[in-house]
Amino acid sequence: MRAGYNTGISTAEAVCRSAVWRLRMFKRNLILGYICLVGIPLLAMIAILDAGHGLRAAAVVGGTWDVQADFQGLASSPCAAPLLAAKRPALRISQSGRYLALSLDRLQGPGRVDDGIVTAGALRTAGGDFCGSQDHPVILRANLERSAGQAFLNGTITVDGCPSCAAVAFRATSLNPSAKAGR
Repeated sequence: MRAGYNTGISTAEAVCRSAVWRLRMFKRNLILGYICLVGIPLLAMIAILDAGHGLRAAAVVGGTWDVQADFQGLASSPCAAPLLAAKRPALRISQSGRYLALSLDRLQGPGRVDDGIVTAGALRTAGGDFCGSQDHPVILRANLERSAGQAFLNGTITVDGCPSCAAVAFRATSLNPSAKAGR
């Protein structure tokens, strides 16, 4: 009779109540564990997805572009000399999100794309040649347009700090299938 401590409960009944109590505690702990390990992360994921629902990916402009322009307006700048030497310079763009690395013939530099507008503000000749005593980087600004499954960049190329250099209008056609599709 020791199990019941003089309460009138038999040993078998006390063991049974103890087992029922342990089973209830196990179920309660299992439910709490499930809520902590599944419910809270699920709520966090829903909150993160809701917070980012308005985000948009940057327009795809990476790849090779065929540039059509008359670069004679830049003839008075030694920084634009590589463009004058090329018959049809190719614009190569490497993209990571909205940040770009551009190469226009032998001119290279960083850029970015925001809302379909491509800007590159410091294209310089490759190999560290900074155009002699006149360090005037080439600036490219263009709008991305899509028409009939084709992507185009329409914009201007100018030379910073060169008043005798006229802005050159250009049109570039994408040779890259992903830019054409707009992915």
